Amino acid sequence: MIFSFLSFAIPLALYLAWPSAMWNFDGVACAAALELGWPLYFFHANHLLYGFLGFLFWKGLGAPMGLSRALPALQLFTSLVAALGLIGLYRILYALLKNNISSLLLTLGLAVTAAFWVWSVEAQVYALGFLPLAWATHLLFNSQSDKKYFWVGLLHAGAVLGHVMHAMWIVPAIYWMWGDIKAIRQYAMTLAVATVLPYALVLCFVVIPGRDWARILIWLKGSAGLTPDRRWAWHSPGWIGPWQWLRSTVRRYGGVFGRMEMSPSQQRYGSFLRFRSC
Repeated sequence: MIFSFLSFAIPLALYLAWPSAMWNFDGVACAAALELGWPLYFFHANHLLYGFLGFLFWKGLGAPMGLSRALPALQLFTSLVAALGLIGLYRILYALLKNNISSLLLTLGLAVTAAFWVWSVEAQVYALGFLPLAWATHLLFNSQSDKKYFWVGLLHAGAVLGHVMHAMWIVPAIYWMWGDIKAIRQYAMTLAVATVLPYALVLCFVVIPGRDWARILIWLKGSAGLTPDRRWAWHSPGWIGPWQWLRSTVRRYGGVFGRMEMSPSQQRYGSFLRFRSC
């Protein structure tokens, strides 16, 4: 029990000791939406529950603690859910290694990696998906309960409601259950119902009332509709997307051993950072 607590408390203490001042634009936008107070802005098609739960945290716990603005409350909320997810990771590692010290050190190692650190101190959505997904993985590996796959499906749905990209976890989950039709059915039905029902409730009671279908369609597009004319435009440039990704990835890794090329936007951002540090 003490090691589970340490896997939560040590990372959380680090996150709170060095809070972010980068002000990630998504986090600022979410905080602004919460402060506007319009219920439609609490829900985003790509990450349905982050804004809503963040608002409840801000008003229920953050405001009484003196956090009068939404952004620091969301940052604290994100750090808390990330640290709670690390308990699940610790338990996964302990089940594999059977060693408390090694499992704790590996958990702490992940907690301070660049990507995990940034998305644990910024007001961002990914930690909210990591929390239920870590515990879903723990149950999938270690639980002996008769309702194991029900809880796995429910937790996976929670991760999808944190961000839709976590739906991809269905691939390793089904692979793990392969050959057990009953388990797959229980898991898949729970996942489907627990994901679709919240979306249906938000659509019926928040998004649809008083709006025409054009506005409803904009909401359904989520981030894919963030163009000036609200047309569908996802982040990929088409079939050349994989090639661009490969080139950019090689350049980034190449920068570890040599001089890394910087785009004009990266150069401007670097100049901005140098200016701000003066």
